[in-house]
Order: sequence, then C-alpha cells, then structure tokens
Amino acid sequence: MAFRLAILVWAALAVTGCGRSASYRYKLTLSVNTPDGVKTGFNVVEVDYWAVSFPAQGEPHKIHGQGLYLDLGPGRRPLIALLTHIYRRSDSPLNMPWLGDDPIRIVARLCLNVTAIYSWIDVASKFDQCRSNSSIMPADLPDIVTFADVNDPGSIMLVDPNDLSATFGAGITWNSMTIQATDESLTKDIDQRLPWVRHYQPNININIPNPASPTETYVGWSDFLRGD
Repeated sequence: MAFRLAILVWAALAVTGCGRSASYRYKLTLSVNTPDGVKTGFNVVEVDYWAVSFPAQGEPHKIHGQGLYLDLGPGRRPLIALLTHIYRRSDSPLNMPWLGDDPIRIVARLCLNVTAIYSWIDVASKFDQCRSNSSIMPADLPDIVTFADVNDPGSIMLVDPNDLSATFGAGITWNSMTIQATDESLTKDIDQRLPWVRHYQPNININIPNPASPTETYVGWSDFLRGD
C-alpha cells in the first residue's frame, strides 16, 4: 500500500512539475478619438502557467477573462479587442507579439526588457514590478473586430488596426493604447454587450483581407471570453 502511494505521489509530481506555477493579470487600455470626443475602454485578463514534465516537459497555460468592448457612441459600430490573435500565414510563431491568446512577450519586452523567453513561469513571476502603463503599437494588439449588427454574429468584420477609419468612418483614430501588469479584478461585461456569445457554438466565419493570409478563417466564443 505504501509503495502504491509513493508511485501515485511521484506521478502527480511528474505531471505537475513539482508545483511550479505563476500567474499574472494584464490590463489592456484602448482610447479612440471620435467626433464626439475620446472614448476609452479596458479589460483585465488573467494568464495562469504551470509546469509539466510527463509525458513531455513544458509550461502550458490557460486564460480567464473577456475581450474588450469599446462603445464608440450612438450610431457607430463598437470596437472589440478579442482575447486572441488569429494565426496568419505571414506570422512567425517565434516572433508573434500577441502569442495566440497571451501577450506575455509584449509585457516582458516593455517591462523587463526581455526579448528571449526560456521559461514562461520565470518571466511571469517577475511581472509584479510591471504596474505602470506602457504604450504599445497596433502590431502589438490582439485582433480587433466589430459587427454591423451586434445581434448578428455573422455580421462580424475584422478591423485593420492601422486604419480604424476604413471600418468606423471619418474621424475615428487611435488616441492611445497601453498595456500593464495589474492586480485589478477581472472585467466581465462583454457577454452583457453580446448576450449570445457565451452559448454560441458554431464558428463565425471572418474574412482576413491580407493576401499573405488564408482567405478566411474562424472565430468562436472562446475568442471573446474564457472561464466564468
């Protein structure tokens, strides 16, 4: 019995990597110039890392939170920053700033001056010193989308972050965009703005106009929210 218990304990340690883990929260804040003034919104999302060593070594992660929904005013489509960046053929997995669903490379570069990450856990554990806002560029953002009709998932449109006015109209431009590590509470309002999203099971077809990318790909509810 004691031998069996020892085996179970060893297996648990192997799978969990002896308990090595780290979490951080990021706050993405977007401000947009409109003819009616500056509109600002933010979201706070948590990223959890843990180490595994069986059957292979690694540091997987999961995220909890919701995308950023920015109301640009009456009669205008909303600006929505997803939790994710859709992989394109033109992307290099080794150099993607927003790594799928995680901006750790961006925060590490701006806060710690780290560009090569060998342990996600080691880097994330140092983010408690990254509380100040850091300006980012459009290339650092997750995918930005909008809807012609927020009640119709099929009316989704991908927004060019370098040319907001092409989608939102004249006078709509970036004012600022920042990211920081934070201990603020997670934001929870996108499923109030898009009440269908939590229970919407089909993938949503979305056109990506970049010729170096697939002609179309898909987003789903998990690009808008994760966890409770």
